[in-house]
Amino acid sequence: MKKEPVRLHVRVDFHTAGEQTRVRWLNAPGMAERDFFESPTEAIPYDLRRIGSEFILVLLPIERAKAQDLDELRRMIAESFAIERLPNA
Repeated sequence: MKKEPVRLHVRVDFHTAGEQTRVRWLNAPGMAERDFFESPTEAIPYDLRRIGSEFILVLLPIERAKAQDLDELRRMIAESFAIERLPNA
């Protein structure tokens, strides 16, 4: 069965020293085991990086079992999402 992308309304929470940005989902039923996502800051459009900014995070399915090591898993995750602007934003 093919997994569909998951679309989440998120808010920028904070930026790490390692050039990552953490966002939290605002309304995501079924995503309770972890309520945040970290992405490379450079992957977020400049005007959406401000703390408190909101946008749609689209998580594309990945096959974690195919990752050979942690670096490859991080690369797969970094390539497995897209950002969409909120309608009327």
